[in-house]
Amino acid sequence: MACRSTAIEVLWLCLLPVILSAPTVQAHPIPQTRTIDPGDCLVIVTSTTPFGSISGTGFAVGDGTLIVTAHHIVAEASEEGRHTMLGAVRVLSPYLGDCRYAEAVVLDIPLDLAVIKVPWVGQPALEIPNDDELMQAEQLETIGNVSLISAIPKESSQLFPESSAVDHQILDVDFVAVRRQVPQFISLYGRGQLGPGWSGAPMLIPRTLKAAGCFVQLNKSLSDGRLTSQGPALAQVRRLAEQIAQSQSLEPSGAKAARADDGFEVSLLFLQTAKLLARDAYGWAGDTVTRLLALRPHLAMVQMLAAWVQEKQGNADAAEAHYQAAMKLDSNGPMLRLMYGQSFLDRDPNKALEILRGLWQHRQMRPWLVLIMWDVLRARDTDENCAQMLEEALEVEPDNAYLWFNLGAVQWESGRRDDGFASMAKAVELFPERGPLRGHLARLLEEEGHLDEAEDHFRRLLAIEPRNPVVYFWLARFLSRHRPDAADEALRTARKALTLPCDDPALEDQIRQLIREIRSERASKATPTSTGQRDARSNATAR
Repeated sequence: MACRSTAIEVLWLCLLPVILSAPTVQAHPIPQTRTIDPGDCLVIVTSTTPFGSISGTGFAVGDGTLIVTAHHIVAEASEEGRHTMLGAVRVLSPYLGDCRYAEAVVLDIPLDLAVIKVPWVGQPALEIPNDDELMQAEQLETIGNVSLISAIPKESSQLFPESSAVDHQILDVDFVAVRRQVPQFISLYGRGQLGPGWSGAPMLIPRTLKAAGCFVQLNKSLSDGRLTSQGPALAQVRRLAEQIAQSQSLEPSGAKAARADDGFEVSLLFLQTAKLLARDAYGWAGDTVTRLLALRPHLAMVQMLAAWVQEKQGNADAAEAHYQAAMKLDSNGPMLRLMYGQSFLDRDPNKALEILRGLWQHRQMRPWLVLIMWDVLRARDTDENCAQMLEEALEVEPDNAYLWFNLGAVQWESGRRDDGFASMAKAVELFPERGPLRGHLARLLEEEGHLDEAEDHFRRLLAIEPRNPVVYFWLARFLSRHRPDAADEALRTARKALTLPCDDPALEDQIRQLIREIRSERASKATPTSTGQRDARSNATAR
């Protein structure tokens, strides 16, 4: 499972394959054939979208240039809908002491499988067994750098390990699912220690360098509650590689690259600097990146990391020098140029657009590009051109909720209200648990008088973000404006908003003002009744 702030165990939803209990043929003792340490084949994979990041394990196969991992590590995906967005994927090799942006070559969402490519011919790599070897295996051994992965998120209080110790877990094979005579995925009995931090780890045939599968999740049986550990079979990698003419990369490279004596130290400094940046600890990040520059001044990613640190510290000239150094070291790297262009969005928007538009021919990057430059683009381009760019990006990622929502906003602002609402509603359907999308749609629906739909979205949003005072404020304001019979609920909801943590004094003032308005409205409705009762009592006394 990937390294997130919380671990989520999900059920495996798949097509109905043929299930073969393993082993299905006579098993023979497996000789020890490891000529290298399989831990040397492990890498750290981190992906970042404009809205978050995730990290996990990957492993090299073939000639070392292909990295296998879980799809949910390289792409943001909805847990309740179909939204997916490929991130900017970085691969870090503790063996080489190197870090590169990777190109996605195989993405299989149903199998939760991804294969990405880096220029590391000779990186120690695993082999893919043939189908008979897989079906003979009674056990599989899963390996990973779990303590390293678990320390990466900025929320994690776990310390980075001092050494590159590899975790091992051997489990019995439960079954192998086969479709059209090709293994689809593997299920292992139980979980052992598998769980958070293990996503993307190889499932090896014991005592060999043959990776039969890639661990992606735990599965709990609906019938008896039994846990199994599952992942796609790497036979799928071979099949998919053939379809995109990458079979040659699955062959061993021959010569193995030399191990970097400081590879693990370099990897730790990369991860520590990134974590300190995420925590806004820019001074400490400056210390770690200085050490990293001393060890790897020739790596473009190190120069880029140094540029980010200098940028955060307010040193524009120093940041620009590091950006330029990164560009010289990797002049053809499109993701580096994207990051460089992004750095100009606030200080020189026109230059930012020039750089980012120049990357539009890189089709896989279009969703990233249009979302990154969206605010600047909307201020400088026509609705028609903006909509066209979004539609071209949607050809790449048709289930990207952010693209659909922005398309809806363009349609709505250009007067095509029905089309706009339809596109935004599709975005919410694709990513139902993403609160900001639902909240913005609810407010637009309220503005246009679609009150029942708006109320439904406000209430669903409350279930999604039960600790967000803004959400309670929105619902309370909606009820006070449009549901006269719900004044009591509106007041309770507004009061609840004040009890929740809030670092926005202006919002707190708005909530208090709303409470005063609701009370005043209730009092004004109650006053005529009270006056009438007093008049009646006075008349009775006079008589």
